[in-house]
Amino acid sequence: MKNMKKIQVNWMNKKLCQIYPYATKWEVFKYRTLKIFAKIVELSVISVSVFLVVSVGFYFGMKNKVEAEVEVVKVFNDTLSLRIEELKTELINELVVLESDNVGDDEALIVYDDNKNGTLPRKDKVSIGCMQFKIGTIQKYVKELRNEELTNYEATMIALNCEQSKQLSKDIIFEVKGGLWNWSVATEKMGNKVEFIRSLSVH
Repeated sequence: MKNMKKIQVNWMNKKLCQIYPYATKWEVFKYRTLKIFAKIVELSVISVSVFLVVSVGFYFGMKNKVEAEVEVVKVFNDTLSLRIEELKTELINELVVLESDNVGDDEALIVYDDNKNGTLPRKDKVSIGCMQFKIGTIQKYVKELRNEELTNYEATMIALNCEQSKQLSKDIIFEVKGGLWNWSVATEKMGNKVEFIRSLSVH
């Protein structure tokens, strides 16, 4: 009993001396070691839990941030697309005023060209509708842009329909290099505007 020392410690909510009257130094060491190990396990569990909570929070935070950025980009692109269309429409309307003073479809405007040198084919001796299209011009660009063959009658009907003429004009001007210059009333300012709109469309 020389190495035995009576101490008072707790174990399982009971004093150790209530289980064993005496505890050796080795038993005290084991008890304390187990207690330290249990504390380490507890701290590890807490650390892992905190890490998981932070990681999950970071993941969803980044996910929400990315989704928000994607939405901002989408709204920006949609807004830019609308503005580009508005600019295109403004230019076409400016041409309509210069070409025909924005006449309506009911007027069925047909203007005979002078053509003193006789270079124009018979069907192109007139300019038709609000955009003052020639039949051959419509046929040429509908073939180029839409791969469609039009009769003289079909081309004339497009020329007399102002909305269809405007749409075709928009396609010619913004999809065909130099398409603007099919209209003799077009100005250098309009040309600069076309290039600016094209540059916006690239982004």
